[in-house]
Amino acid sequence: MHSPEQALSRIFEVTPALDLEQLPLDACLDRVLAEDLVAAGDLPVAGLAAMDGYAVRARDIPEGISTLRVVRDAALTEGTAAPVATGAPLPAGADAVVESERADGSREGEVALTGPARPGDRVRLRGSSLRAGQRALSAGTTLGPAQLAVAGALGLAALTVVRRPVVAILSVGEDPAQSNAALAALVRQAGALPLDLGVAPDAPSALATRLGYGLDRADAVVTTGGMSAGRLALVRAAWDALGVVEDLWQVAVRPGRPLLVGHANGAGGPVRLFGLAGTPQSTFASFLTLVRPWIRTALGDPSPWPDPVLAAAAAPLTYRATLPTLIRVRLSLSGGALRWAPTGLPGAEGLSEMSEGHGLLPLARGLHRIEVGDSALIQVYDHGFTRRAAPGTAWRPPEEM
Repeated sequence: MHSPEQALSRIFEVTPALDLEQLPLDACLDRVLAEDLVAAGDLPVAGLAAMDGYAVRARDIPEGISTLRVVRDAALTEGTAAPVATGAPLPAGADAVVESERADGSREGEVALTGPARPGDRVRLRGSSLRAGQRALSAGTTLGPAQLAVAGALGLAALTVVRRPVVAILSVGEDPAQSNAALAALVRQAGALPLDLGVAPDAPSALATRLGYGLDRADAVVTTGGMSAGRLALVRAAWDALGVVEDLWQVAVRPGRPLLVGHANGAGGPVRLFGLAGTPQSTFASFLTLVRPWIRTALGDPSPWPDPVLAAAAAPLTYRATLPTLIRVRLSLSGGALRWAPTGLPGAEGLSEMSEGHGLLPLARGLHRIEVGDSALIQVYDHGFTRRAAPGTAWRPPEEM
């Protein structure tokens, strides 16, 4: 039996070199950037007003009220000011902006400004966001709205991203709708494209046909079920017929100990095969801790595991782990503090309990006595808890908090 660390090391030995593709910006959300983006010039290219108001020379605005002559479309000289809008370039000679709330422009051709002003006040200086030659985004970055805004500011209309890997899904046994639908969602969340192969009949030749179809069209094949003593021989017979090399069997972790991993040559190159236990709890745990990191690594993500969060126990827990164990937990926010509570122990396969979970608490082998308030690192797989605000909770400006 392999440790989780040994299993991951073996799994990562077969990772496809995915092709690259160029997509327009509006099609790049959640894709993985394939190359560094470097600023060709300074951003912003000139000093910009950070607020509506008047561009000034800071030395003309000491303490108190200063009256300046208003000019437009001209460089500033001593005793002059120019109206500017947020984001507008500063006129030559200006080094600060006095906001509209501190300006009285009631006299024609003049403005009275309340000082003082200092160089750089309410100004976005040239190159304050990026300098020419500076790396703006690194290869391996998952592109969200903020990253796409950076690419747009660089003047890029398209980006080179890593092709999404195709992951074929096949159920070996009964009730395929529940496991295949859930796995397809997990595959999409990981950044890959699911290919549903349905349910395989209990015959080696029929199973081999379905698997062969997946090998020719996917970068990985994930099966659920078929890990019991009776069906395992069926799966292994189908693998043998297709020339699949078995890399490991069983991982010392609960849930998810029954795990079969292999590799084969498909039509497009090497294909990784995962055989997961059919129980929902085992399927989820194995996918999140072993299959998902493989997908993220194939995509070039330098951090295939999200950082765990530190949370305090909201309820006591006593558990003796005969193997390294993953406990499903529910997370909640209370008074700005993050708390966790178990939704069910390994062996409890209730789907309703699983749907309430947000993360996994890893426990080492041995006896664990956890008291209320004890801190633990939780591996989050569902951030839905952040959308459950307490009654009466609303955003408030900082000065009201």
